[in-house]
Amino acid sequence: MDAIIDCKFSYKKLSQTLSLVRICQNKLNIESADLVEFSETFIEQYATDHNECFRVAEGLLRRISYTSSP
Repeated sequence: MDAIIDCKFSYKKLSQTLSLVRICQNKLNIESADLVEFSETFIEQYATDHNECFRVAEGLLRRISYTSSP
């Protein structure tokens, strides 16, 4: 409340800001629901017993990082 009073928002500006916050909150709710659904299926879809490619990629990235450092 102090921030609103200090900024001297008019009723119109306050209403517009509130509408923008509601829009952002709705977008976040949609994204959050999608992330929850994704987290429930990620392991079954992407994790396998054959994840050697991650170790190969890690080794290559470490080599790149080592050669690019001063």
